[in-house]
Amino acid sequence: MHDQLQIELESFPDEVRPMQAASAEAPFSSPEYIFEVKWDGLRCVLFRDPDGRVRLQDRG
Repeated sequence: MHDQLQIELESFPDEVRPMQAASAEAPFSSPEYIFEVKWDGLRCVLFRDPDGRVRLQDRG
């Protein structure tokens, strides 16, 4: 698996919350969007600093 966006940032915000999943009638195709399957369960964002420390953050 590889990074779909391949974004390099000099800094990153201290807080980023996972997006709320939304239902739709049917998927569409667009180069401006990346789609993922909505699996039931916990959603979180993983942060890794340059020293290798890892932090998980959920919507709560």
